[in-house]
Amino acid sequence: MNRLFIRLTERINQGTSPTEAASLEHDDSLESASQDIPLKESALKESALKKSALKKSVLQESTSFQNQVSLENQLSWLLWSNEGKRLGSGANISSQDLRHYLADKGFDYDDVVFFPPEHRIQTRQLVLTKGQHRHIDKIAPYLLEEFFAQPPEELHLTLLNKGKQSVWVSAVAKTHMDAWLSALHLMGWQSPTILPVASLLPFWPEQEDDTALLFVAPTEGYLLKDEGCVTYVPQELAPQLPKRERYQVCSAQEQFDALPLTGEKLALTQWSTHNPDESALVALAKVIDNSKPALAGNLCHGAYQQKTSKKNNHSAWWWVAALFCFCVGAEIFLTIKNTSALNQQAEQITTISREEFLKLVPDEGRVFHLQRQIQSRIQRAKQGQSQNNAVNIYEIMATIDQVRNQLNQQVNGGHRIIRFDFASNTVRLDWQAQERETLDQLRTSLQKSSLNALMEQVAKRGEGYVASIKITIGG
Repeated sequence: MNRLFIRLTERINQGTSPTEAASLEHDDSLESASQDIPLKESALKESALKKSALKKSVLQESTSFQNQVSLENQLSWLLWSNEGKRLGSGANISSQDLRHYLADKGFDYDDVVFFPPEHRIQTRQLVLTKGQHRHIDKIAPYLLEEFFAQPPEELHLTLLNKGKQSVWVSAVAKTHMDAWLSALHLMGWQSPTILPVASLLPFWPEQEDDTALLFVAPTEGYLLKDEGCVTYVPQELAPQLPKRERYQVCSAQEQFDALPLTGEKLALTQWSTHNPDESALVALAKVIDNSKPALAGNLCHGAYQQKTSKKNNHSAWWWVAALFCFCVGAEIFLTIKNTSALNQQAEQITTISREEFLKLVPDEGRVFHLQRQIQSRIQRAKQGQSQNNAVNIYEIMATIDQVRNQLNQQVNGGHRIIRFDFASNTVRLDWQAQERETLDQLRTSLQKSSLNALMEQVAKRGEGYVASIKITIGG
């Protein structure tokens, strides 16, 4: 599965940026550290008042700043193969031109990963007490409340892992997520994956847990993972980086030597200085390939998973699935309908057959088992019996006695006649036997005899079996 990686930057339309506001917050310390010429007391007061007024103006504008920032439609991109190879890369290209270029080159991709502006993301590690990991999805906003100035309901949180002792969480304002997704949809990206670089730093390969990790973005600034949080540091505040004995650094080769760090620097990941935007994307693509929890930092989940319009991206397959389900349902319905119609026809045929059989042979009286009764009639016809022949009741009794004598010689089990009725040229017998095989042999003997006999049923009674036999005299 090929992936397309794109780095997003913001275009500032007007006003003072949050980075400038942050720098004003640090202005006092920076000025006191760099001022060599002492000022008079009145000058200091005037400077402080001007500075206070400027800060107040910046803070007033910060509430409307989110509406003044939009994504720059000049993208740095990398097409990464599923074998871990660069298929293409570039910079300063619009979304439309990029899609046309990839289509002209015949490049296919199944996923688009966007790296958002890093100063909009806050990433922090939460230390959990016993049992809190079971409900971390619900309590994470309240555990983070002390670290952020915004109310929890205004933040979109992403759990990067789910450990029992601690968990890493990234936070972004919902207004920023709405603005990013709207801008990406307008650019034509309907199913984006938004993955902050800050969410990758806690799981960066080969890092030491007790050593600060510094990621130097090609154009924006620094990302510092230190003491359980990932902090964005603008380039102008680089001298304010905390003092550590050792740093692990991910940067371009040229940037590595120029970093204003106090401690030992260990190059963890480096990339080319010729095309830092593109080669940094290569480094990030390799980390995503080699780190299983990397894509867990995707911001497009929960309510924003619906806003990514992945359903639109797969709408054709949804229609195919819906059509398939409709066809299967229609086939099942037609099968049930046809089966029901066939069953009704079978019942009608059986009813008509029984009625016609009784019309042909009314002396049968009733139909017990149509197939057996027809076979009995056919057998008598083969034996040359005539419907007009009348058989004396005594001859019937004599023949029954012969059958009983033959049965005595063929079986060992006891048997006897327990009922003998004669009416309307029909003899009805109930023949009792200890074994079922005795009655089976009786049926065979009756079929071989000259009697027009039909064994209607065999039922178990007590410890033996009883056969009901009907013998018709004449036809």
